[in-house]
Amino acid sequence: MDEVKKALSYEKYKLPNHWLRTPLQKDGLPYFGYMAVILAQLPRTPVRVLDAGCGDGRISAEIARLGHELVGLDFLELPVIYAQNLVPQARFFVGDLRQPLRSQHASMAQPFDVVVMVEVYEHIPPSDCPAVLRHLHQVLHPGGRLIISVPSKQVAMSSLHYRHFDEPLIRDELTAAGFAVQTMLYQHKLTWLTKLLLSDRTEAVLDNGWLQPVFLKRLRQVIYMKYLNVSQQPTACGRYIAIAQKREEP
Repeated sequence: MDEVKKALSYEKYKLPNHWLRTPLQKDGLPYFGYMAVILAQLPRTPVRVLDAGCGDGRISAEIARLGHELVGLDFLELPVIYAQNLVPQARFFVGDLRQPLRSQHASMAQPFDVVVMVEVYEHIPPSDCPAVLRHLHQVLHPGGRLIISVPSKQVAMSSLHYRHFDEPLIRDELTAAGFAVQTMLYQHKLTWLTKLLLSDRTEAVLDNGWLQPVFLKRLRQVIYMKYLNVSQQPTACGRYIAIAQKREEP
């Protein structure tokens, strides 16, 4: 991560911003949408899960709440502090995905059944990405799964990101790292209705201080989660969520 992006990341985590989000807000609804999709991919019985790039631990909290043994790591110290205080039943540490993971912390000594990396890969310089996937591959049990989400090229690039993806690109990089992609999900359907529901104008109406139309906010949430959270079209989605199984060492 270059110094500009690092500074932006520190600014982002002055507060545990993911904990301040709600599905009743337009910016929070897609976040809770892809979190729901990812949680649904986890095994029903408790397993050992690594949250790679855990940030402030908001998604980690939901994984731990399902009964899984959760270990989280992040490159930045402040969000790790937030995560450990807000999710005390899990373990968190400051770590670098670009370096071998087993030697970085005692909690990495045992292999994991699942690694989740949610909206993290795009923050990594492309030249470092093969090493990151290789290190995640190394800490998984044979046959373990990686669940990874990345933004699609069909949505605007953030100043915090190095790149966005299409399906062939993320498939190729996972395959080269020794993973077999089992499922590809297309999250955040890009339609006129999505654009309308999450527009600034709609948000202004729903945030009207006189009306306080909470019912309409909840209705928007129901419509989004039922009809717009998952797309069937790989060319009409905001992000790709890949579920990939570990093959032999690449």
